[in-house]
Amino acid sequence: MTWRIGIAAVGVTAACHSSAPIPSNRTAPPTTTVAESSPLPAGVVEDCFLPAKCDATGDLDADRLPDRVVLVARADVRGLAVFWGSGATPTLIGAGAKLRVVAYGDTEADTPRSAGTQEDYETDLSEIEDWDVLKAVAGRNGRKALRTARGGAFDFVPAVHGDAIRISGSDAAEVLYRTADGTWFQVPLGY
Repeated sequence: MTWRIGIAAVGVTAACHSSAPIPSNRTAPPTTTVAESSPLPAGVVEDCFLPAKCDATGDLDADRLPDRVVLVARADVRGLAVFWGSGATPTLIGAGAKLRVVAYGDTEADTPRSAGTQEDYETDLSEIEDWDVLKAVAGRNGRKALRTARGGAFDFVPAVHGDAIRISGSDAAEVLYRTADGTWFQVPLGY
């Protein structure tokens, strides 16, 4: 017998294998599944180019359906793909695709935020060293914040709606996330 326990919002999945029957006063824990959306565009394939993490789940569009984020590549160009829980066409981040974002300048918790500027996001994520999905949680003043793996929170990030993708390179980290109207935001977390 196999029990699969999935917690999509934080991207944690565990499995327990046992030959013992489930006791009569217990039921098997529910399994959270991620819907398969449309296939990736031609030439784009799943590619685990970072051995520590190949995929993660979260609710990036806050529709209460788990979305799956995976490492992908198109030839030698790397990136991420978001498979939406709703079954919508996957969104490519990097991997040669253009993604329009509202980019914010360097941010610190004690400095004012600018309005951000529209620009194209990086088309190649080969330089990333680590990434994960941060959970959207209640923050200060009724706004949402992003919870870190260590239990802290980024509450200075503007217009958080759902979970976010944290990407880090050799000297900096940033988050990418969708706002309530579907606009992608790119916000640096610091150096």
